[in-house]
Order: sequence, then structure tokens, then C-alpha cells
Amino acid sequence: MSIINISVVIDAQYVVATFGPNNNSESPPGFYHENIYLTVRGGDAVQSDASGWLVMRAKSESDTDIDRIRWRADDISLGADHQCRITKLNFQRGANLITAPKQRRLGRGENGHRIDCFWEVEVLEPGAVQYNIEFMVIDGQGRVQGYYTYDPLIQIS
Repeated sequence: MSIINISVVIDAQYVVATFGPNNNSESPPGFYHENIYLTVRGGDAVQSDASGWLVMRAKSESDTDIDRIRWRADDISLGADHQCRITKLNFQRGANLITAPKQRRLGRGENGHRIDCFWEVEVLEPGAVQYNIEFMVIDGQGRVQGYYTYDPLIQIS
């Protein structure tokens, strides 16, 4: 089994400044791919690496080696002390092409409030997967600045 790591790179300072701080985790404001980038290792990308949508290679159940896809969020804001954490993955189209997402936690970071976590699925079949990534932005003191949602597309070939 091989692992494809998708890094969801978010300009948290831009997101909070543009969409405002909020505590609405049930219905977070959504937006398109402005200042959010999906990236994978070069060999896994087919097209659009480091953009708002991604075409990637993955092996499915019908292949000899099944791939797992893992999503992890990070902040790209320079000079800001933010952390971004994915809180939920919602699949609208293509959910039958992957297993249900599971959150995995790796523990706490040095400052006590950073939690390293990622979301994981297994690829069942190739095709297009339309989904929402819900995430929160946390400041340097561990306070939630807001909840937001973003709707990327991945094409599994």
C-alpha cells in the first residue's frame, strides 16, 4: 500500500481578513480556490499541482497495490502565527470511489495546543471526486479565529 499526501496550503491571514473571524462550525462560510493550494509529490501529480484543484495518479482496488490519500492542512501566511486544521471532509460526488474519511491524530506539538492530525481514505476506483474541506484557523495562543469551507476537486486516474 502506498500513501499519497495532499498538502492543503492555506493563506490563513488572507482568509480571516477577507471572510472575517467567526465561530460558526456548523455552517462555515465557503469560497473557491483563492489563496488555497493543493500539492502532492511530483510523481503523484498529473496536472494542476499547487493550484486549487488537482489531477493525480492513484492505484485502486482493481490494481495490485491500493493507495491511501491523506490530507493535512498548513498555513502559508508570512509573519503570522496561525495554524490550520481540517475539521471535516464532505464528499458530494465520487464518494463511492473512496472509503469514508477518517481523522488520524498524531499528538500534540511543542507548545501544547498544536495538534498534528490528518484525514485519510483508501482509493477504490479512479474518477472525479468533488468534496468540501472544512477547516479552522487557530492563532498563536490556540484561540479559534474562524471556521471556513473550501470545495476542491481531485481527479484520480
